[in-house]
Amino acid sequence: MTAAHDHISTDELMAFAWSGDPARPEYRHVADHLRAGCKHCEAWLALHGPAVSELPPSPETWIQPQRLRATGNVRAGDLADVSLICSAGPYELDVLIRELQTPPSLAIAGQVTQAERIHEPVPALELALLEASTSGVVMATTTNEFGEFDFPTLGEEHYGLRCGEDPASPVILLWDRSM
Repeated sequence: MTAAHDHISTDELMAFAWSGDPARPEYRHVADHLRAGCKHCEAWLALHGPAVSELPPSPETWIQPQRLRATGNVRAGDLADVSLICSAGPYELDVLIRELQTPPSLAIAGQVTQAERIHEPVPALELALLEASTSGVVMATTTNEFGEFDFPTLGEEHYGLRCGEDPASPVILLWDRSM
């Protein structure tokens, strides 16, 4: 840390502005600092990097929908199915998360519809699966003509789903190991 910036060094700010890589610990540190509202660092970034509004939402702000949990088909290797339905800005999501036994993993599928026009699918919507510890994109997909999407088998992490290309788009907490 330098005297020029009480909280974040110029090197950290430059790495943040130029790398934009959420997987880097420095990125997360600076992003959290900016979300806390440091006007000095925001002013520096206004000249050299992304606007604070372009930062991905922190996991603490992710939408936490109600979940319905059902026992899976153990003979088929399913531990449980988790179904969730929630609103995310202009969208409604209906998501099924299948917890698989061997190897321990998840399969996520669902549909996105318009919140204002019930049952109207949202085609060609960019979706990003985020990992909470880095807010980094693990996988991305686009909804089909019926608003449907799926993410194939994944490891059991802490995942959120961002609806839209904008890094500030709403994120829904899909899975946490403790669920």
